[in-house]
Amino acid sequence: MGFLKKLFEKKDCEICGGEIGLLGNTKLADGDMCKDCKAKLSPLFRVEKETMVSDIVQQIAYREENKKALEDFHPDEEFGNSEKLFVDTAAKKFAFAANGDWQETESDILDFSQVTRVETDIEEYTDSTSESHDEDEEYDSTAENETVDVPVSNFHVVLHVDSPYFDTIFIFLSDGDDPSDIGDDSQIAKYRKYEQQMNRIRELFGA
Repeated sequence: MGFLKKLFEKKDCEICGGEIGLLGNTKLADGDMCKDCKAKLSPLFRVEKETMVSDIVQQIAYREENKKALEDFHPDEEFGNSEKLFVDTAAKKFAFAANGDWQETESDILDFSQVTRVETDIEEYTDSTSESHDEDEEYDSTAENETVDVPVSNFHVVLHVDSPYFDTIFIFLSDGDDPSDIGDDSQIAKYRKYEQQMNRIRELFGA
């Protein structure tokens, strides 16, 4: 009974003072935070057990300033497939959006100078796919459901950044579209596209 009483007891958000619903609480090191305040935080930030109320207050103030930076952000280059990196080359600013939409997520606007290191990698793995046959090709019908292993590649970039709220940005450039450097021309073209994007990111950030 003591556990249930504690579970259902009223809690107030230490940030805004509002009442926290049953399923809307995030525990901080020295208090509680409601889901509305949590939604104001950077999409790149992760609440840890040592996160303090003061840390959240400072970040929400920073996020308000970030809204002004969003208005002045005009990207002219973008990289990735479902996850995207957007770059304003004139202003030397960039933003990352895991859902591909920097405006919807109110992405953090960062300066090129905040990038301390760039890591790039091409992870190769095999993807099983159904074997196809030409209509006029004779083949054993018992083998119709056989699969073949196709070598594909996942292109990803890690940006190490100087920020008080997060220090790394993981970007899976080819996420959902991992190409192969062998096979038909369309696959090879996609492979070269992500390869060029990776090289361009290194060039932009001086890595």
